[in-house]
Amino acid sequence: GYFMTPNYVTDDTGTIRVNKLNEINSKPSGNAGFIFINNRNVPQWAIDKYGADFVIKDEKNVRYTEYDIDHPGAKEMMGFLIQGMIPQMSGKNYSKLGYMMCNEPHFINTLEANGNLSWASSGVSNYTIEAFKVWLQNKHTTIANLNTLWGTNFASFDAVTITIPISVTLQGTAKWYDWMSFNMDRVTNWYQFMKDEIIAADPNAKVHLKIIPKHWTDNERTRGLDVEALTRMSGIIGNDAGAVHRSAPWNTEPWEAKYIFEWSEMSMGHDFFKSVSPN
Repeated sequence: GYFMTPNYVTDDTGTIRVNKLNEINSKPSGNAGFIFINNRNVPQWAIDKYGADFVIKDEKNVRYTEYDIDHPGAKEMMGFLIQGMIPQMSGKNYSKLGYMMCNEPHFINTLEANGNLSWASSGVSNYTIEAFKVWLQNKHTTIANLNTLWGTNFASFDAVTITIPISVTLQGTAKWYDWMSFNMDRVTNWYQFMKDEIIAADPNAKVHLKIIPKHWTDNERTRGLDVEALTRMSGIIGNDAGAVHRSAPWNTEPWEAKYIFEWSEMSMGHDFFKSVSPN
């Protein structure tokens, strides 16, 4: 297949690196393969144009999507990449197994009870918070309804505030539920945008996401992933399942007391994906 990443776009008019265009224009159709769309390596022009806050990156935490998906610049930057490169891949064998929109997507915005950031967590931008206010108004209709559920006294939806990353001590409250639901919806909307762009560039394209099934089988709802919606969206079900016969040497997992093989992530994940998209 082929690997493509945002810094293949060299400027804010959408120019693609000449050597990369030459690569795909001369690349043989070859064998069946897939296109790996990377979501790291934000180019300097994008930082200059959209601001330093456009980049979401912490070497200890955030991985694989290193830009603000709610910033208007995200659609412009990824649109440049997709429209600049994918039309030349259309109809080739090396793209027949689809376009992987992201490797191991996760969008986590939580704090542990001790106040430390949860794994791979980050804050969010004002663009995200403003989108959340609109989402709340669409869901709750009136600020009175929201105040009743949240136990607040906001004068309007514009006045709503929320602390993000959100503390896990709020799990079970309406505020927690609303944020987690919104976080899933915004991520689904982002990948719908990417899918639409890819289909516009290659009408026969299939898209997929290499989701970590553990984010579903472990009953985690903090990853920003509506796994059912994302699976329905995908033309090929992509996943990053794992199955192991031992834990780490320094740790004993609960499953080891009962099973010789940790089967749930792979088996339950595959069963669920197939139930959502049997064809």
